[in-house]
Amino acid sequence: MKNITRDNLTETVKSSFANIDGERQRHLVNRLVHHLHAFASETGLSHEEWRDGMDFLHRMAMCGVNSTAQA
Repeated sequence: MKNITRDNLTETVKSSFANIDGERQRHLVNRLVHHLHAFASETGLSHEEWRDGMDFLHRMAMCGVNSTAQA
């Protein structure tokens, strides 16, 4: 496993999505990772706050999936 540091974390995460099918999807994920990591750095999020935020985003995505399935 690569030695992940604060200095290479964003690029490491971005590279983990390099095989996503579709240029547009790769671009969107790349930009999302960039902005999420910048937000975390700018606001000084703790690990717990980061996990809570990711949990929130996951729950919101599930609400969209569930409401689409029920429509």
